[in-house]
Amino acid sequence: MKNTILYNWTLGRRLWVIIGLVIITEGIFKKDLVSFIGGLIYTGIGVFNKTLCSTGLCSFSLKIIETPTDDNGTKQIEN
Repeated sequence: MKNTILYNWTLGRRLWVIIGLVIITEGIFKKDLVSFIGGLIYTGIGVFNKTLCSTGLCSFSLKIIETPTDDNGTKQIEN
């Protein structure tokens, strides 16, 4: 946990924290609890480096479909 917080700071993590702090500040000045909690979530994502992609939940696979072609390399259209 300590290594996660202290090391591997990328531009993305810095942006998460900065945006989160801006939202927290806005929530405090507007006295809006929803904005404040949203800012805490953004800041927490940046500090602890936990996004959907870091946990492996945003992975996807590409499915390549080949279209049949003739000898000249043009696509064949079937009716």
